[in-house]
Amino acid sequence: MKKTLGLLTVSVLSTALLTGCPGGSGGRDTSVGLGNNGNVNAFANENCNVLANSYTCTQTINGIIYSTPQVSFTTQQEFCYRITDNYSNNDVRGQSVAQQTRNNLYQTRCQGSGQPTNPFPQNPQTQNLKTFECLLQVRKGESVFPGERQQFQLPANGGNVVLFANGIKNRKIWNIINTSYPIRLADVKMEYIPALTASTHSMDQIRMSVSNIDNDISASVIGYAGSDTRIEINPQDVDTEQTELIASCKSLDALVKPTATVLVGEYACAGIEKSNGKVTKINYVNKISDVVSTGISITNSVFVQGQDSTTMDQGAASFSQNTNGFEESTVVLKSAMLAPTSISIDKLSYSLKVKCQPK
Repeated sequence: MKKTLGLLTVSVLSTALLTGCPGGSGGRDTSVGLGNNGNVNAFANENCNVLANSYTCTQTINGIIYSTPQVSFTTQQEFCYRITDNYSNNDVRGQSVAQQTRNNLYQTRCQGSGQPTNPFPQNPQTQNLKTFECLLQVRKGESVFPGERQQFQLPANGGNVVLFANGIKNRKIWNIINTSYPIRLADVKMEYIPALTASTHSMDQIRMSVSNIDNDISASVIGYAGSDTRIEINPQDVDTEQTELIASCKSLDALVKPTATVLVGEYACAGIEKSNGKVTKINYVNKISDVVSTGISITNSVFVQGQDSTTMDQGAASFSQNTNGFEESTVVLKSAMLAPTSISIDKLSYSLKVKCQPK
C-alpha cells in the first residue's frame, strides 16, 4: 500500500448462517443456555456483554467508541442469527461493531444450534474443518485499511466468508470543527468449493469476488485453493479517490494438489470480451514456456503473465486488464497457472469472461 494512516483489523464473517457453524479457535463454553452472563473480549478494543436473553457490543476505533443497541433473543437459533446480522449490530452512525468478537461467539456457541437440548459444541476441535489464510488491504483517498494476514476455518463441505474493510473519513463543519465518521471501503467474498470425491482429477477451489467498486468495477477469479487466489485493483492516479485494493486467500490444507510440470505443455484460454459494443472471441493455445517467458496478449486489453516455479504455492498466472480510458483502474486477477482458472471482469461498457487451463 502506498499510504498508511492507521491500523484497523480485518473482520471475517461466515455468511453460511443457518446451515450449522464451524468450531473456532476461541475458548469453549460448555454451559447449556443462551448467554454466559458476562463479558467476552475475543479481540483488542472489542467487547460483547452477553446476558441470558440479550447482549450489547462495543468497539473503540481511533479513539471513537461505537456501541450496538441492546439486542434481544429468545432462542438459541435467534441468538446465532442476531450475533451475525450486521443490521442488528450497527451503531447509530452505521458502523458495524465488534465483528471479530461476534464471529468468535458464533463459531464457539452455534454448532448444533438446531438441537435445542444441547446448543453448544462439546468438542469443536473434532469438527471436519478446513483452514484458510486471507489478506485484505484497501486505500481510498486518505482512508486506509492496511490489514494483516488472518486465519479462519470453514466446513470441509464448502462455505464462504466476507472480508470487510472499514475506514475513517475526516471532514470539517463550517471549516472550523473537525469530525470523523466511519465508511465502508470494500467487501470481498471468498467461497470455498471442495473437490468432487467422485472425480480423481477434481481439486479444492477458491472463488474470490468484489462488486461495484467505485460504482464501476466487479471482478471474480476461481482457482486452485492451495495457492493464493488474488484480486488487485490499481488506479492510474494514486492521488485520486479511486479505490486501491489487494485481496488474497488460500487453503492451508487443500486436497488434490496438481503435479507441477514447469515449462512443459500448453496453456489454453477461451472466452469472450465485450468492449464498447465490440465483441471479441478468445481462443488461444500457447506453450506454458511462452506464457512464463514473455507473457501473452489474449485481447488488446488483457495480458497474461505466468510465473516460473516448481511448486503450486509460487507458480501463478496474472491476468491484467487495462485500457486507456480516462482514470480507469487496472484489474489484476491471479491464480495457480498449473490448474484450471476462470476470471470475470465487469466495468462500464466492458465485460470479460475467460477460462484457462494447462493441457
